[in-house]
Amino acid sequence: MESFEEFEEWFQRQGKDVRNLISIRALIREFPLLDAAEIKLAFDQKAKTRFVLAALRCLTAAGSVMVNPSPETQKAARAAAQAADRMVTDAFAGGDTGDDLANPNYEAIHPNAEILRRALRLATDVLSEDGVKKAIRPTAEMQDAMLADSEVEFDKLMATPLWGIAGEPEWLSTDAPHAHRLTASGDQWRFWRDWYQGFLDGKPLDWELQRRVALIPDEDWEKGPEHIAELIEEIRNEFGAPNLDPGHVLEQAKRLAATPKTTYLIASQTASAIEVSIHDFLNTQEINQLPDCLTPLHNLPPLLRSMAQHAQDAERIKVLEAEIENLVSEVARLTKALEEAKSKPLRQRAAETAVLTTVAIATTGFWSSVIATISYMTGVEDIATLLERFSVIGQEPPSIEQLAPQQLPKTTDV
Repeated sequence: MESFEEFEEWFQRQGKDVRNLISIRALIREFPLLDAAEIKLAFDQKAKTRFVLAALRCLTAAGSVMVNPSPETQKAARAAAQAADRMVTDAFAGGDTGDDLANPNYEAIHPNAEILRRALRLATDVLSEDGVKKAIRPTAEMQDAMLADSEVEFDKLMATPLWGIAGEPEWLSTDAPHAHRLTASGDQWRFWRDWYQGFLDGKPLDWELQRRVALIPDEDWEKGPEHIAELIEEIRNEFGAPNLDPGHVLEQAKRLAATPKTTYLIASQTASAIEVSIHDFLNTQEINQLPDCLTPLHNLPPLLRSMAQHAQDAERIKVLEAEIENLVSEVARLTKALEEAKSKPLRQRAAETAVLTTVAIATTGFWSSVIATISYMTGVEDIATLLERFSVIGQEPPSIEQLAPQQLPKTTDV
């Protein structure tokens, strides 16, 4: 494509997921302009802080809907958009001088309000059945980045650096100097610095973590960035997802791509085994859903199958890196859920039975093979914590010494 007009025609022909993802990436590129906006007149420090936090909320909510389009995330995106819309209205009303022809407050607020409006429209559009329908028209430099996005396969786009491997372009650093960016310093903005850097590097923060941030209620967002930072810290601690060394993740992704046959066999067979075991358990117990402590198991099969496919293409290392981190996070959720089951008071016989009978899902070798696969796919050898959690549901796990030599798969293709 040689022009943005051609891109717009192409954009209209794409599916909802493609349009939504390209739009989210475009508006994240634009965010530093708001982050570094000049403070003047009615657009004072307080107004800028509110606008920046509202934009981040809208973008996080929109991304959460795109990745996990549940009623919860859709409600969160709608609430974020409505709150941002009220904020823009209040800002213009507060800066109204009564002179429509010469209102310096309007000139101070308007460009920043337009950025926030685009973010809130995005949060609204992703809720619709068709998603974002019309491509936004950013500056020429940003149009070039959107054109570049159109050349990337969809399943690689999420793991593609926002501006390519060169990072932020020089013009953006000039128009939005880091020294002027509100989120560049201060503990209250630490999460958002990580959030932006994740997209910049093509390694978005764990989407489950982002989803839980998006679900923070309206009344909490109204209390400002310091309060939100405290809640996010609680979520991160509760979430319990370990921080992996980026070098380890890269090497592990290369290892999986270097052994595509073995990786495909192990991952796909374990995914099928999990699904069969869940199906058999539900039928045996005559129930419609797993006990709470095992619901994270549902997320493992699709993730394992995706990793199996991506390991067949050595050029999809970036995608594999993101999926390794996601798998570790999902295992952390499963581990935490099992831990919580241990301390939860089971006052009703039905609830007690639901937890205790989960042992039925653990047919001979089931847990051992699942854990061995997780260890193989992530390269994380310390699986003792997860094994310990199975004692919560009445099964005495095998020792690490017994499990590791017999169950861990070989790492080379034949």
